[in-house]
Amino acid sequence: GFTVTNTMQAEDQPKPEKTANDNKAEVGVKAGEEITYTIKWTNKDAKKANVVLKDTLPTGVEFKSATAGGVYVAATNTVSWTKTVEAKEAVEVTVTVIVTNAAIEAAHKTQDKISNTAKVEFENKSEISSDPVEVPVAHITVNKSSNVVKSEANKDREYTGASLGDTIEYTIEVVNDG
Repeated sequence: GFTVTNTMQAEDQPKPEKTANDNKAEVGVKAGEEITYTIKWTNKDAKKANVVLKDTLPTGVEFKSATAGGVYVAATNTVSWTKTVEAKEAVEVTVTVIVTNAAIEAAHKTQDKISNTAKVEFENKSEISSDPVEVPVAHITVNKSSNVVKSEANKDREYTGASLGDTIEYTIEVVNDG
């Protein structure tokens, strides 16, 4: 017997489609919230295709789950799905991540968005990437102030700072300007 291997080139196939649940587009995601990415790829060839869908997760997010047998490798922060896709058929998978403070900080350095792409790798190791999906992050500003409201040690003198036994009032204001 003999084996026939389909060696499709990336340029012969469409890009994978990648989307994110975008219910936070108005205000942006915050630390602790989840983003679910959906990756869909359609085999436009007349033969089945053996492919690996890959998603290298954005900086600072924490892997939560993957559908359809997705395997997460922490060392590379990558989720992979090995699939055989019949001719003219599509495959769809999802991965859910948790936004961390590190992801928010990284996003503030890159236009306030968490950006992510997916890839389809073919048997011959050629690959094609999706367009980036960008999820905005929330803008949170913290303003703080303090005031000594009772100072027995300094009641008859000009204020020089807090002393032992003084009562200090702190005000913290958090503003999410979306």
